[in-house]
Amino acid sequence: MAVGMSAAQVRGDSRHSLVGPINGRLCRKNISNQSKSHIVTTVTSLKSRQRVDRIELVVFHKYPARTVKSRSWKGILSAASGRDQTGCVGLVLWGRQADSIQNGDTIVIENGWCRLYRGQKIVSTGRDGYLTVLNS
Repeated sequence: MAVGMSAAQVRGDSRHSLVGPINGRLCRKNISNQSKSHIVTTVTSLKSRQRVDRIELVVFHKYPARTVKSRSWKGILSAASGRDQTGCVGLVLWGRQADSIQNGDTIVIENGWCRLYRGQKIVSTGRDGYLTVLNS
């Protein structure tokens, strides 16, 4: 858990939740003040090599986290599966994101990306995106 943050802030509550790109920053974001003008992407409309402005998913399976060392990333990495009303998609969780979600959580990924991996769509926050836990 991050120093100076309560368990509710790390796990997410109805008004504030964990937000952070993979560079290790944690901050709180007031969900109720988010603009309603965001167009929510659905799983069926995802395209490979395309930016994902905003997608809301329910996590239905989270795989165990592991430590990864490569040229571009050293830290915790976890995979998960999420779904919306249109389909299922794979998720990549970086660093503290891997600890912040559990099965059954509703999450929002903003400014993320979509790629194909072994023929399946994968969504992640990448370096510049944000993951928000709406409820758990």
